[in-house]
Amino acid sequence: MTLVASGRADVVVAFALERMGQAITSQKVFNTIFDPIYEKDFALTTITMAALRASLLMTRYGYTERHWAALAARNHQNALKNPLAHLHRDLTVEAVLESPLLAWPIHLYEACPMSEGACALVIAAGERLSRTGRPVAWIHGAASYSDSYAMGDRFDRPEGTLVDLVTLRKAVDVAYRQAGIADPAEEIDVVEIHAPFSSAEVMAYPPLGLCSPEAGPAYVDALVGGDGAGPSVNPSGGPMAANPVSATAMIRIAECALQVRGMAGGRQVEGARRAVATGQGGATQFSSACVLAADPPGDR
Repeated sequence: MTLVASGRADVVVAFALERMGQAITSQKVFNTIFDPIYEKDFALTTITMAALRASLLMTRYGYTERHWAALAARNHQNALKNPLAHLHRDLTVEAVLESPLLAWPIHLYEACPMSEGACALVIAAGERLSRTGRPVAWIHGAASYSDSYAMGDRFDRPEGTLVDLVTLRKAVDVAYRQAGIADPAEEIDVVEIHAPFSSAEVMAYPPLGLCSPEAGPAYVDALVGGDGAGPSVNPSGGPMAANPVSATAMIRIAECALQVRGMAGGRQVEGARRAVATGQGGATQFSSACVLAADPPGDR
């Protein structure tokens, strides 16, 4: 996007590929995302890291195991409409809760799979678009931020704790400002969240402006109950249904592009005109946000 915006290129193809399903050392690789002095030898994995945060969310804001299971069941139900999903499981909340416990409070069906996959995007300057009349997705805003990769450094800071996703909040704030979004709950139709676990999804709600941290459990209740207002969240099923790690964040952007183009098939959200995608990396010290829309920016 920056190559096109700077004028150094008119059209760029970006792609991501993941073949982790053929690896037997993936958890050893993931273990390198933690601080090498204080955290690397603490038997941390991506699953125990997520469990640590899920338990902290439960203590601070009142989430329960049923909240995590309900979100997982909803994501898997959404994935049934997505032919590109890795997993197609017709799961109920009870089925999720009865699945094996990986690391309390995370059950097997609340965790993302180890997927293989790829994604490609074509980014072009507006004047280079063909005049075929086919719908396009316009980039209205995008930003990325990085943070300390030591989780201990992010536990209790004035700007936010370990479960507050400070970098995502900063990225979203910039992307929303670029896109002119003042009320995301009313102005956004679709949100694709890079959330390999239920707890990762709810951590993204406050930075996205969907609810306050304290209102998170009630927001989940409304969302899974089908009576919640605001955007459709992870209509593709999200990373819980397909998680080719190196491509997962790009897939969120691609899914949003399909939504605003009206080309999402059975998972299409009716009337979707504006969507936001998030990306997370490492121990969530890297965050990105991208706002896409069906209409071109007014003054760009």
